[in-house]
Amino acid sequence: MAVVVAIKNAAHVDIEGCDELITFDSNEVQAHYLNIELTKTQSCIWAIHGKNLTYCVTIKNKSTDRVTDLKFYDTLDLGVEYVPGSFRVNGEEVTPDINGRTISYIIPELALNQTITICFQVKVL
Repeated sequence: MAVVVAIKNAAHVDIEGCDELITFDSNEVQAHYLNIELTKTQSCIWAIHGKNLTYCVTIKNKSTDRVTDLKFYDTLDLGVEYVPGSFRVNGEEVTPDINGRTISYIIPELALNQTITICFQVKVL
């Protein structure tokens, strides 16, 4: 018997500016703030225990200037665990910071109109 689990799908970025830290999330689908567009997809809406899901987040700079040191982070649900070595930025493997259930990565620079894609896998527990 397969057990189906609903997995929350949200991602976050932090933007530092004007002496304050502003955080917004993807509201499980898409968010726009300070002209940064964030969209997250999940390979499957429902998951079976023991199987992997792939999360992909696209981040686009729609502002009038480049953005530096943009912090991407995603806090995993209790029902999944990060698959080591699966974190990719524009298809290239990079090593994220992992603190408990939170995966983060500093995007050094996001040029005007540049879009990057971050993908990683989780295993459904």
